[in-house]
Amino acid sequence: MCIRDRSNRSNRQIPQFSLAVEDEVEELARRIARERLTRIIVFTNEAPWSNRALAALSAALPKSARIISLTTLTDLKTVTMDVGRALGIQESFMRRNDIQSLVRREIEFVPRRRNDIDVAVGFVGSEEYASLVAALDFHFGSDIPLFVTSAALRSGDPIKEKNETQFVAIPLTLFPSSLRSELELAFPDSKKHPSFYALGLDAYRLANQFERLVGGMSIPATTGNLRLSRDNSIRRVPAWGHITNNTQVARPLSTGNSD
Repeated sequence: MCIRDRSNRSNRQIPQFSLAVEDEVEELARRIARERLTRIIVFTNEAPWSNRALAALSAALPKSARIISLTTLTDLKTVTMDVGRALGIQESFMRRNDIQSLVRREIEFVPRRRNDIDVAVGFVGSEEYASLVAALDFHFGSDIPLFVTSAALRSGDPIKEKNETQFVAIPLTLFPSSLRSELELAFPDSKKHPSFYALGLDAYRLANQFERLVGGMSIPATTGNLRLSRDNSIRRVPAWGHITNNTQVARPLSTGNSD
């Protein structure tokens, strides 16, 4: 077994283990399918992992679901405008202007966002997530369900979080355990970079449980439930959490048996 980026397709005879964003995205897609959400708006950034996440989502979505809007956030200063455009706020202003030109007088007006959105998905970092949350609130989109990957909530600094944001993360960061306490006591830096330490812990565990993995068993671990896929990569089913009163609350861990 080797630990490497899944985008590296060499040596596929050796099982490969990584913290691939594709695993998180596939779990997002399963949730979208379970809840029968069909109309999706997506926000990305310019990082390569975000582009990979978008490609993985497009491939994993059920046929009934489709991305109706895609916005790349390139500058924190323009996020509010970018989100407004994704929500159709500009079209609302244009309708106001058309009506004013017909009646030839100013009218009282509150812009309305598009109402055909089932869920927003964010493949963004923590600063972009905070700006995205503020922009959704500003444009009357606070009621739109928001799904994000772990990168959105990885900041060590307090950020503005949206209540009921649904997110995926490694179990080590969501569930209290004696292992986490012992890890942070022995390696203080693990508080800042828990995912890398969890990856090392699971790699050691898998070395001792490799026969179970090859036999098709799903192994609960600190990075998620792990299983060996047909392409010899070790797939990871992450944990789910949601934001309530600015607190991250864990949900039961899924088994995610689909390949």
